[in-house]
Amino acid sequence: MMMKPFLTVFLLCTSFFFTSCYRYGIYQHSMVLNSNPYQAIPLKQDSSKSAIYAGANLMGGYANHRLNDGTGGIQASIHQGTNFGSFQAHYGVNGSLGFYRAADYGQLNSYYYNPNLNNYLIDSINGTKMFGSVGISAGINTVIPFDNGGEWRIVGLEFTHQYEWDNNYSNFRRKLSIQDANVVEHTRHFSTLGLSSEFLLKFNEKENFSYKILGGASLGNPRFYESFTADYQTFRTFLAQYLQYTSGRGTYYLQGSFGYYSISGMLGFNLRLR
Repeated sequence: MMMKPFLTVFLLCTSFFFTSCYRYGIYQHSMVLNSNPYQAIPLKQDSSKSAIYAGANLMGGYANHRLNDGTGGIQASIHQGTNFGSFQAHYGVNGSLGFYRAADYGQLNSYYYNPNLNNYLIDSINGTKMFGSVGISAGINTVIPFDNGGEWRIVGLEFTHQYEWDNNYSNFRRKLSIQDANVVEHTRHFSTLGLSSEFLLKFNEKENFSYKILGGASLGNPRFYESFTADYQTFRTFLAQYLQYTSGRGTYYLQGSFGYYSISGMLGFNLRLR
């Protein structure tokens, strides 16, 4: 008789454990963490107060619940950085090409099975999807110069907007309704707004180093389902950190970002054209 209540408790506990192992389906815009590459700006004490830069970077990361999906690509950009009064600004355009690998849900594996997803549909159309986008970015910050030539870019406001052209990954998302997955971003537009701060040390006339932090949020929030009967909206924030080193006309940077069910990294450079 003592075994019956024990068995009941055991089954309830194991049921909860396996329920918590559900894999959710979260399919966001392809540029969800890759919209904010580093944008070089001339230092306040530089002889030239404005400059034009060409840039490129490699980007890669993981997305979706448990970071099961892989993503990667390349990005090219051109922007202008300028100083005026106690402020600095940058503005430019960019383009990206990449892939998003939507992983299997393993319909036959109960560990991954989620009854609130259309597992069969997702597994029938998933795989590696190519994407491409064009975008704009702009930012403005206040700055305090140091006696040694470095500066503190105290607080900055940054805006980005990306538009995916018709591509495999955007078509994949549009095939999924919000009843088929937990989060599905159908729009090909994606915007972010963030606040930044950067501390920059100058070694000599040609070399400097900085650490930058940027926190923000996506301006568009996709609708999602936690179950087939509950409809919600997300609020997606992100945090990006940068290390940059400038030598002569070249600025080289490493970026790491994490946000709503996604992490990403960039390795890139800005080349000062004039």
